Amino acid sequence: MNDAPEGGIQGEAVSLVPATEDHLPLLAGWFADPAFVRNWGGRPLTREEVAAKYTGGRRPAVVSLLILRGGHPVGYAQYVTSGPHEGSMDMALLPHAQGQGYGPDAARTLVRHLFAVVGWDRVTVDPEAANRPAVRAWSKAGFRPVASRGSQVLMECGSARNGTPRTTPTGSSSEDPGPEPHEPEPSGPTRVPAGLVVLVGPPASGKSSFVRALIARGLIDEDSVVSSDEIRAELFGTAPAEAHTDAADARIFDERDRRIVARLAGGHTAVAESTNVTSRARTRLIALARRFDSPVTVLRFDPDLDVLLEQHAERGRTDLTTADVHAFAAVMARHAGTDRLRSEGAHLVHDVPGRRQGVTPAEAATRFSFI
Repeated sequence: MNDAPEGGIQGEAVSLVPATEDHLPLLAGWFADPAFVRNWGGRPLTREEVAAKYTGGRRPAVVSLLILRGGHPVGYAQYVTSGPHEGSMDMALLPHAQGQGYGPDAARTLVRHLFAVVGWDRVTVDPEAANRPAVRAWSKAGFRPVASRGSQVLMECGSARNGTPRTTPTGSSSEDPGPEPHEPEPSGPTRVPAGLVVLVGPPASGKSSFVRALIARGLIDEDSVVSSDEIRAELFGTAPAEAHTDAADARIFDERDRRIVARLAGGHTAVAESTNVTSRARTRLIALARRFDSPVTVLRFDPDLDVLLEQHAERGRTDLTTADVHAFAAVMARHAGTDRLRSEGAHLVHDVPGRRQGVTPAEAATRFSFI
């Protein structure tokens, strides 16, 4: 049962109840408030975005909940299934409700529900490492840091069934800084659930090399990769002058969408290999996944600019200039941050390491598993 009971889940200080369309006016007001969304994507959301994402319309993959204190709404929480027995959760409290222990209580309550009722063995969260109050709150709820992902720290809480001690510390002082997240221990390959996998990165950022390494190691099926560049070559290989017109782009991306739909409709993973650095490009892909209630995992490729330009020079492509690569990188920096991707509907966001971290594509491939 990947849902919350209609009567809610009762904690010590708070309870959690399913969010519905009846709560849209309340939630729309919250998510339009910059103070509420400061650590939830950082961008106020429109009423239409809230209606699509946070009123229960994404069940069972994403379950939306209101956090109540004394019957009064004080925050929003959600959990996202990423595998048969695991997933992630997120939470945001109203400013006046913060610092009173409601967040840790809500988190512990939801974790108990996920373990005992839903049947999960592992729950993860990924707050910004600089957001020390959030890291402390998750620590008090029993989460421990296990990895770093760019500006975020991955934290997990496991049940006794999967061999990870289940801890729910209580009585922690508000001054307790919690565990330091900057020297995490490795926790094995990052698991990517079956569904839509969107690669996001400027040209020459390493997407194609990473995909080839995944295929070579048998981690994904070659047929799962839907590449706009390959489709362009298939359709216009003998007429390159025609391959970069608006009409050609429309035909290429229509064909890409058709192939992705065929994969998702059959319950298979589809890897969308193109730059996808703009919100418009990702919105089109995420809409396809929603048609099949497929989870969306974004893999980010974001090397330093000097590394990116070095890799571009090594490729020797003549259809893209250095200025083009600069432009794609700038768009990536402005419009493809982790919080932005999650606010658009990505269930999971992972950074893929590369040359900047001293990691080869083959080594990066071993850091992921596809289920």
